[in-house]
Amino acid sequence: MDQRRTMPENTKISAFVVSYNRADVLPTCLASLGFADEVVLVDKSSTDDSVALAADLADRIYVVPWSPTVEETRLFAAARCAHEWIVFLDDDECLSPEAIEFLGRELAAPRADAYALPHRHYVLGTHDPDACYWPEHQLRVFRRGTVAFSDTVHGGTHVLSPNLYVVPPETGVAIHNFSHESVFRWIEKSNRYTSRPDRLRPDDDTPDLVAFAHRRIDHWIARSRNAHPGSYAATIALLRALYDTMDRLKAWEETAGIDGEARFRQARAALSETYRTLPRLRRRAAPAAVVDVRPGPSEPARTEPGPAEAHDAAAAPAAHAHDLAEIKRAYDELLVAARRQAAELTRLRRFEASHLHPVLLGAVKVEREIRRVVGQLRRRLGGT
Repeated sequence: MDQRRTMPENTKISAFVVSYNRADVLPTCLASLGFADEVVLVDKSSTDDSVALAADLADRIYVVPWSPTVEETRLFAAARCAHEWIVFLDDDECLSPEAIEFLGRELAAPRADAYALPHRHYVLGTHDPDACYWPEHQLRVFRRGTVAFSDTVHGGTHVLSPNLYVVPPETGVAIHNFSHESVFRWIEKSNRYTSRPDRLRPDDDTPDLVAFAHRRIDHWIARSRNAHPGSYAATIALLRALYDTMDRLKAWEETAGIDGEARFRQARAALSETYRTLPRLRRRAAPAAVVDVRPGPSEPARTEPGPAEAHDAAAAPAAHAHDLAEIKRAYDELLVAARRQAAELTRLRRFEASHLHPVLLGAVKVEREIRRVVGQLRRRLGGT
């Protein structure tokens, strides 16, 4: 039975988003939260236009230091919210129109303390209901005090109330998630998430890493539909298994006590020590001068030539003219040589062909050289 509790008229809704460098999606994300009575943005020191773009869509913006995952900032963001009901999204998520309508009606007479919405992934730019990610749910709406946040990656949202409503996927209510537009993006995020010590991990600690990888592929294929070879659904299953395999490899590395950086340092130190004994390596008398040509923190990239570039630009026409004069001089010398060869040919016509052969070879070489120099001259003149 649907037993709803009507909210008092003065009960309002807060919404928060944690963002970092998602200026492409953030405006759409914040616009979908326009039904909330306040929208709070916590930005993790973005270097793109995220904060500027959010200024007209958020009521308050907090800029905090960067951290690798969203879980480490959600508790801070929730504490900035003033109202009883809280809706939150990641910066690559947007509510469907059906979700906006649903929350407007539902929170006027809520049936639960927390709500999990269908999570509509768009991986490689596509959502496919045959893929293993559909339908998954994410908790994104709760009454204050019924949810706790921790830093655990992919496991940092904890429902404290037994009164959780899971919205059916066939309703159209959903969160559109635009997080992995490419394989590169998937691997980048997977590497970042699996590097966090506090993370949700697959429940499989087998020492056989190859068998583990095969089992994870089979696991995600089994959750897919129509995952025939080469299909999108099979590709997504493989990406999911790749994430799990990266996670397991890092756990193995940690358990085995492998410190690759320390090993590299030792190897480099041994090489450096050996280099000191090699007589063929040059010893520099003084450190090299350092010329920093980067723009300063507030200095725009220079488009006008500096003194050195201006000197080079001023010297360029003179150098160009000098090159042309050298080419013309060589050309004149070749013409003189060609005339001499022609006179020699005329004089030697009475001799047999065998006597003329060396002269003919010389004439051919001269002709080739003339063609090369003429071509070079034309290119030079064409560049003026």
